[in-house]
Amino acid sequence: MTAHPESPYQGQKISLLTKHGKELVIGSELSQANCTLVHVHDFDTDLLGNFTRDIPRSGSQLEAAQLIQ
Repeated sequence: MTAHPESPYQGQKISLLTKHGKELVIGSELSQANCTLVHVHDFDTDLLGNFTRDIPRSGSQLEAAQLIQ
């Protein structure tokens, strides 16, 4: 196991909105920072646009995230 530097998210509860399995990769890293991962899976993230641009993404990633609040 590789030592990780202190994270600004140390011990925090982190919500991850994804439907493509990113929680499997990101979750292991967050657990090393003693974070609790909450996987939000009941929202179709492709409605915000996708990387292949089949569904256009308007604005930045931050603007897309603010739309779902």
